[in-house]
Amino acid sequence: MATKNNIAWITGASGFLGSHAVRLLGARDWQVVGVSRSPQPSSSTATPACKGWSDAGINERSLLALLDQFGPPALVFHTAGAGSVGQAAENPLQSFNDMVTTTAILCEILRLHAPDATLLLASSAAVYGVREPVALKESDAAKPVSSYGWHKHMAEELCCQASALHGLRTIVIRYFSLYGPGLQKQIIWDISRRMNAGEKSIELFGDGGETRDFLFIDDAVNLALEAYEKAPKLHSVFNGGSGTPATIADLSQALAHTWDSNAVITFNGKIREGDPRHFLACPAKAQTLGFRPKTDLNDGLAQVVAWSQHFSKME
Repeated sequence: MATKNNIAWITGASGFLGSHAVRLLGARDWQVVGVSRSPQPSSSTATPACKGWSDAGINERSLLALLDQFGPPALVFHTAGAGSVGQAAENPLQSFNDMVTTTAILCEILRLHAPDATLLLASSAAVYGVREPVALKESDAAKPVSSYGWHKHMAEELCCQASALHGLRTIVIRYFSLYGPGLQKQIIWDISRRMNAGEKSIELFGDGGETRDFLFIDDAVNLALEAYEKAPKLHSVFNGGSGTPATIADLSQALAHTWDSNAVITFNGKIREGDPRHFLACPAKAQTLGFRPKTDLNDGLAQVVAWSQHFSKME
């Protein structure tokens, strides 16, 4: 199903998923064009992998300029959008524009000027909403409970529409809890930052029994490439998870071991609104592509800690 052309646009190229996509696609001889609202980093592992870079964001004028300069892409990996549920809640209009409007623009530009391209949307498990502690399947109904989840769901529907009405090949990956070097938010970063600072007592939300499905960042990008190469349908949806649950209590203890920290970790019992107690992907559909995560949680945490130690020395 993939086309022969090897030009890939990565939107959100300055972000966590986008920057790693730039790095890994570049290593596989893709001609990568980064699309961002920020200038290309002057010193980054992503920089040497880029054929081109646009800091003009996602709009008709900037994308037409990329088409003129580099020709039509084979793949557009759309990773741009609000960085978290909290950011989307604080500014829902900005989140809508960053996720839904940009997806609509990409669908239209590709429909008109690159109809053989594949649009691959980085969506989120947030589209499922708050669920029972069972492995979630792609066929489960979307029931988002946050602006972030709603906007991801709307972007998914635009992709489905583009395939149904215009024949554009689209792929949606609903990523669960991504982590890895470079991520400066969410629980792994928060615990690591505090352990690196030598804190002796660390209080976390919840009771520690909450579970998440963690997927290492390189595996997340590899899944996207597997889907691009092998997804058989004009429109496909895949879960982006490991299929293995980890409790927050076990995660925090694994981090303490990796950091060689004696910090006492406690839980305050408070539940943040909209936070699901359990999130777990059913990986069966992704496995039909031949995808299996290569990095287990302990190895991934070791890479995060090594990066965090290096990062703290550079500050």
